[in-house]
Amino acid sequence: MQHVLNEAHLRTFVGYNPAQAIAVAWDNAVWHEIAKGYVDVAEDSHLQWYGVRSVVWVRLQHRQSGKTALLLNHHGPLPTHRPGGICGPEATAYNILRVIGEHALPGDAVFLLGDFNAYEEAETFVQLKRYLTLAYRGHTFRGVDEFFTNCGEVLNAENLGTGGSDHEALKVTFGIY
Repeated sequence: MQHVLNEAHLRTFVGYNPAQAIAVAWDNAVWHEIAKGYVDVAEDSHLQWYGVRSVVWVRLQHRQSGKTALLLNHHGPLPTHRPGGICGPEATAYNILRVIGEHALPGDAVFLLGDFNAYEEAETFVQLKRYLTLAYRGHTFRGVDEFFTNCGEVLNAENLGTGGSDHEALKVTFGIY
């Protein structure tokens, strides 16, 4: 993660990557870290097993406005054609929502994003959309890369291309209301 931040010349950014293949990063000049952590929320199916899948979270306070946000990144269980891993898509969605419930405080803007390893019609998304708004979706692999929020307005969204990855780099700028 630090290599990516350095290559992008994001010198004021800091990050947190406690779990394999998943991280969060924020501009430390703009946001103050309040708390952070990660929770295992799913496990790959025996059909394509690589291990457990986490959600990494950080609670931040905007230095200028004082507004708070809970940012979460999830890398979902495999395989994509049978989403939700061993316990299924409903359990994966429930476990992610439980993490939000345990760490968000009233008034927090919540931003959940990631490679969910589930197609756009998957039950994981049906359940998440009961409580969060789908703000943006990538196109690769039938929409596995998603951005959800509870109260954020999409100010700008860009698809930056693959850059050598099998996924697109997606940039979404939110306003908090």
